Amino acid sequence: MPLLGSGGASSILAAPTCEIYNFLFTSMAFTIYSKPGCFYCEKFIAIVEHEDLRHVVYKLDEDFTIEEFYAEFGEGSTFPQIVLGDIHLGGCQESIRYMQEKEICCVP
Repeated sequence: MPLLGSGGASSILAAPTCEIYNFLFTSMAFTIYSKPGCFYCEKFIAIVEHEDLRHVVYKLDEDFTIEEFYAEFGEGSTFPQIVLGDIHLGGCQESIRYMQEKEICCVP
């Protein structure tokens, strides 16, 4: 399924390249749901800042409650939870793995 346009053989995204993925992901913002004192939250924030990727950080008890967090991501979800556009990536490790697979950044 193409990300943009109507698809088909003439679609520019019929065979996406690394450059196209990089353009899409640098034009979309990561949404990071974090909490104070969270090592993995700070780690992911440091990565997106180092890579100069667009992002917004929402903090527990400042921007949302734990009840809202669990309603959105499920009971027992851990911090951080990361969303890219409308794609729920998951926690820090899952998000880093996704970024490596899509070659969004050079995370070792």
